[in-house]
Amino acid sequence: MAATGALTLAACTPGGQVPSVETPVAKRSVGKPAGTGTAAESAVPPHLAAALLAPGDLDGFSIPPSPSPSPSPSASPASSGSSGCPASGRVAGYRKPPLRPTVEVRMNRYQPVTVLSEALTLRRIEDARTEVGLEADAFRECHRLLVGEYTGDQSPLAFPKFGDRTVAGRVATTVLGLRENTDLVYVVHPKGIVISLAIMTLGDAADSDVAQQVARVAYRKVDDFVAGR
Repeated sequence: MAATGALTLAACTPGGQVPSVETPVAKRSVGKPAGTGTAAESAVPPHLAAALLAPGDLDGFSIPPSPSPSPSPSASPASSGSSGCPASGRVAGYRKPPLRPTVEVRMNRYQPVTVLSEALTLRRIEDARTEVGLEADAFRECHRLLVGEYTGDQSPLAFPKFGDRTVAGRVATTVLGLRENTDLVYVVHPKGIVISLAIMTLGDAADSDVAQQVARVAYRKVDDFVAGR
């Protein structure tokens, strides 16, 4: 199932620590991969995980140790929030299987506080375009997001275009008196790779353009991977 990124709209703990790296979690396709050997799949090198962002790609980011097993990221705001919004339901109902299993990475940094999740999913290009188009509809039509005990205001986000199509939205909320923005970015590479990013920034950095920087680096790394550079 393709779903909007599963967000836990939580801020730093009272001790000032960065939230658990599971916050936010980029979306993940949980259906079985489609049959292999297609032209779309053969056009992309194997080992898609090599195209994921790594700490050296972004200044100040690191992969923290996981104190406990990560929860499954298959849950989504479409199933737990945005109540009554048909566009969110269409996102949750999109069930086209990927050509390969989704690969993911989670990183964070402390100055400024930022939590980043990235997922890469290889799809047929027409399926990738449809999936990201549904995300665009949800950003445009669903204005209130409810995840657990947290609520946020959701809206489309003006964003540069990368690749075949780029769609972005922002979930804005306040936690423990601090502004928190989670920017969700979906980029379609011409070879059918969907780059899904969730970038949470907190406090004074909440309105920064960090998401644009991350998306630019993420797309360049995927493009270099596909081209064998």
